[in-house]
Amino acid sequence: MIGKTFIILINYNNHDDTLKCLESIELAGYGEMVVVVDNNSTLPGVDEIKARYPEMILIKNDKNLGFGRANNIGIDWTLKNTNCEFIFILNNDTTINRNTISILEEALSANENIAIATPKIVMMDDPALLWYGGGEINWKKCSATIPGYMGPSNCEKANHSRYVTFASGCAILVKRSILEKFGGFDERFFMYVEDIELCMRIIKNNYHIAYRHGAIVFHKGQGSQRNSESFISIEHPQNPNLSFFVYHLTKNRILTISLHASKSDAIKFWIFYPFFLMVKSFQYLINGRIDAIKAISKGLFDAFSVSKFF
Repeated sequence: MIGKTFIILINYNNHDDTLKCLESIELAGYGEMVVVVDNNSTLPGVDEIKARYPEMILIKNDKNLGFGRANNIGIDWTLKNTNCEFIFILNNDTTINRNTISILEEALSANENIAIATPKIVMMDDPALLWYGGGEINWKKCSATIPGYMGPSNCEKANHSRYVTFASGCAILVKRSILEKFGGFDERFFMYVEDIELCMRIIKNNYHIAYRHGAIVFHKGQGSQRNSESFISIEHPQNPNLSFFVYHLTKNRILTISLHASKSDAIKFWIFYPFFLMVKSFQYLINGRIDAIKAISKGLFDAFSVSKFF
């Protein structure tokens, strides 16, 4: 199959979002270049996706493999069965503008040392709010710093195309040659931080990540995890799925530091991160989220079990 860019979507129990995403992809002219990987959804609707868009490829997993491993299945299929130059990893709870992919393709084609191109991401419910406008690795807690996050989407920093050190896995266009050389996501990460780890791996090998503000993606946020229509930060005490989030964040942050941190960056992390966890644990305690505190403890234990620290 021939096409400059193939798109990978992961579906899990939110086929309505997937259908909206596919509609925007079709309007952009990429309807025949999509791989949807279903993570063993327990709710009906998967067959409707294929019925509505018979030209796209549907891969059904026999269990929920998480974000990274499911994307890797789509990546492997695409590399084996197409001659595409680029692969667009895109959350299924998004929609795209018609020129989004072409702008990112131009960025990757401009320089052989650019491995990833990433768009501006705004909130679907309120496009005036910024979700991502370029970001940098925050070594103090192995997370990302996004200037202007949840502020005006037309802020000066977000309207400035530039090289960045962090690209959100919500929407990244990656060169085929990079995926062939370095692989996809680390499969020890079920969900969360896998995009940070990939960015660190890319930058360590002297490649760049290009942010392009003219490419726009509209993001619902936590599409497969939401219990309501409102958006709640994943680490907020009122998030009903808090224990799931903090377990994977804790485990994966420590594992990523063990893989990629220099000595000085590791020192920054181990000075700041325990304090951060103490503050979060106290916050969860006063809000009655004992489940989240237990999840942090389990994340710490599992991280040290698989990392190279011990």
